[in-house]
Amino acid sequence: MTRRILPALCAAALLGVGGAAGSDGEAAAAPAAASAAPPVMESVPVRGFRPPERVDVKSPVYPRVRQAEGREGWVQLDFMVAQDGTPYEIVVTDSSGDEQFEQAAVRALERSVFEPATLDGQPVDAGHALKYSFAIEADADTEQGASRSFVAAYQGVLDAIDAGDQDAAAARLAGLDVRNLYEDAFASLARYHYLARWGSRQEQLAALTRAVAHEREQRYLPREAFVWALRQKFALETELQDFGGALDTWDVLRLQKLDPSAQAALERAVAEIEALREDDRAFAVAGRIEDDGSWFFDLLKRRFHIDRVDGAVTELKLRCDRDYVLFRYRPDLEYEVADRVGDCLLEVVGEPGTGFRLVQS
Repeated sequence: MTRRILPALCAAALLGVGGAAGSDGEAAAAPAAASAAPPVMESVPVRGFRPPERVDVKSPVYPRVRQAEGREGWVQLDFMVAQDGTPYEIVVTDSSGDEQFEQAAVRALERSVFEPATLDGQPVDAGHALKYSFAIEADADTEQGASRSFVAAYQGVLDAIDAGDQDAAAARLAGLDVRNLYEDAFASLARYHYLARWGSRQEQLAALTRAVAHEREQRYLPREAFVWALRQKFALETELQDFGGALDTWDVLRLQKLDPSAQAALERAVAEIEALREDDRAFAVAGRIEDDGSWFFDLLKRRFHIDRVDGAVTELKLRCDRDYVLFRYRPDLEYEVADRVGDCLLEVVGEPGTGFRLVQS
């Protein structure tokens, strides 16, 4: 047996774990049970934890070219806040897709200062997230929203999808001239409808995530479309066994006014996910490292390992509520996250295009 002790993790010898099970999309899946009982762990209660607070968050410099073009965008950043209040390990986890906005957001965050998190009154490193929006202030008499030319082009995409003309739909989708945040949200919805017919579940989820743009309330989409997109997103996350993401989506959905039957169905699904978090059933998800060399996933359970690697995984990073850990990947180890660190975002780093299986137990 091989054992490694890490600041936030206990790494034990790899255990045999069952594969993934399916999901009906509206309720959490019933994964296969682990083949070995989990070790008995001492749970350390956390009292008096205070997350990082903003002290001096710098505004990004609007990229001149994009401002001149009248283009808007947004960037979602995940990072750690050190005990001296400085951000580090900054990563772009999502964005409207423009590299100039991404670079401007990272530079602004690098110059920002936070009040560090504390645990029982003592400063600790802690995970945090921040969204930067790049929007051009409109004149008082200028109506905000999508332009008429965009609306016509958007409808053309939907018409081609309804007609089953994939080539025309793809060409019209690629030709959408997106300039502001409203148009970006609708373009992402159009992309979802295209992918719902000719794409994968993972691609559909990415399109819906971009459509709701990490907002906690309706902002760019009409309310009905915003709630519909969130419900579709939740269903896809449960189907793909991204249960941590599904719980995050539920945190937003629960703030919306839902009809009683929809509310009840979602609450049942959430209850199943919470039960899965606490029991000894194992489940697996397929991962693939993106072109930037990383793949991100919200962990639901405390133990995990990665196997069936097709390519190269080099290192793993955990950005947790109350700690940060980086370690080299070893295929013969199962890693166990201590209760005291809270929820964690896992980053798998390696060669772009590498496929693998993440098993949580």
